[in-house]
Amino acid sequence: MTKIVIPVLDKEARKFVVAESLGMESHVCIYDLVTRQIQWIDVAEYVADSRDLVQMFKDLGVKAVVFNGQQSALLQNLKQRGIAAYKSKTDDLIETIKQYNQNKLVIWDMEDLSLSSRYANRMHRYRYSVAI
Repeated sequence: MTKIVIPVLDKEARKFVVAESLGMESHVCIYDLVTRQIQWIDVAEYVADSRDLVQMFKDLGVKAVVFNGQQSALLQNLKQRGIAAYKSKTDDLIETIKQYNQNKLVIWDMEDLSLSSRYANRMHRYRYSVAI
């Protein structure tokens, strides 16, 4: 497994901008760590439903996914299938690849998502209590 996947906004004009989430409607950059080649694909062209997304990554030889949004279901699925998930520090694709190659990215873990979710829920409740 020699590739990493990074969701991007599209595969045309904004293909160098890292997207916050990854799903069926996503476009992704597949970066080969050995050949240093970049390929952009439209996820919907390759998989029929979101359960097949991580399997597609396994079939393509992906060892890690880098994203900056909070996706606990995806994170769980990646971990179960042995694919690492890293936090992107920027929305610049090339900079994200450089940071990955320099081991400067932090691995997502479920505790990060749990804490963020609890904080967001608290803030959501607070917003409504103030608005009333």
